[in-house]
Amino acid sequence: MNIIVDGNAFLNVVTSIVKNILANDKRVGDKYYVSDLLSEDTFILKQASKDAFRSFSLNYLGSIFAPFKENISSVFFVFDSKSWRKKFIKDHFQEHGEGDFNYKGQRKYDDKIYLFFDYFQTEILPTLSDEYGILVNRVQGAEGDDLIAYICENLKEDICIWSVDKDLTQLLESSSRKVILIMPKMMTKYKKIYTTNDFSEVCQSQEVDLFNFEAEAIDNSTVSNVIDDLVRKDYQHLRIDPTLDILTKVIAGDSSDNIPRAHPKLTASKVVKVIDQIKESVMWADIKSRIDRNDPEFANLLNEVICETLKIKDPGESLTIRNNISRNRTIIRLSTACFPAEVTETISNSIKLENRRRFNYFKFKKNYKNY
Repeated sequence: MNIIVDGNAFLNVVTSIVKNILANDKRVGDKYYVSDLLSEDTFILKQASKDAFRSFSLNYLGSIFAPFKENISSVFFVFDSKSWRKKFIKDHFQEHGEGDFNYKGQRKYDDKIYLFFDYFQTEILPTLSDEYGILVNRVQGAEGDDLIAYICENLKEDICIWSVDKDLTQLLESSSRKVILIMPKMMTKYKKIYTTNDFSEVCQSQEVDLFNFEAEAIDNSTVSNVIDDLVRKDYQHLRIDPTLDILTKVIAGDSSDNIPRAHPKLTASKVVKVIDQIKESVMWADIKSRIDRNDPEFANLLNEVICETLKIKDPGESLTIRNNISRNRTIIRLSTACFPAEVTETISNSIKLENRRRFNYFKFKKNYKNY
């Protein structure tokens, strides 16, 4: 099992919790930071803030690894860089005059939260990498989600993704290998495990014959056992159809990232109607690959069904829908087939999977609480 940790999500979750802890710590006072006396107009974390953050972040990381124990092969920490999607959106608007929107919206942050991020990445993460073999990846021009997609495409082994981003459910698999997503509670009642909707059926059909087995069967059995164990605790197992997820977002956009619908009149019920018609016309198993390769025949069909559903006959309006579908496909789909070629090449040159280091779980378990 390989674990991919969404680094930005991890730091946001840990920092949010630690800030609440520090707010009740009398040693810290009103602010978790102070002005840096050696550098004008800069700030540093108070020592008590560093101590609390380091202790909690390492213990939290240990809780992510604990269910998999010695079955962990590699651990990837991926981080965002400046996204290529913002330039794509700007260019799309200039070319088509449609889709002018602020990708991911106006997300508000504590303007000093970067102090925790910098501390983790400059003082904690290097030790985790050097001592325990955690692989750290940031690629100029790519989001962390892009790196996760690349790893899932090219590392044909079982993978557990840890993130708060439900967009990653489109990467789930349950066939020859397993890709699952684990999500923390955040503001909900349960921690969550996402798998494909046929996960249990596939696992039952891949029982391990101890006298005549393949290594992959053992790995898949391990994933099933881990999920069963977590469900017995405080995790909720949710099953997703990745193809339905992708197709729905291509048509309906994604409000969480401020991505609009292909057409304003596409209500939830009409999106369902469009998808039902697509199911009758195209092999469901082929849809994901047809979206990835931007199949013109499928794009035409999708456009025709939407226009028919909305009773649109104006060629200009139809062209706008087609452009918006193309825009949403490019922004939403986590597949290197949808990335600009130069982005995929940069990721490929930066992330080397062939001779990657293994994660030393036993050393981490022994030492992390004393770090």
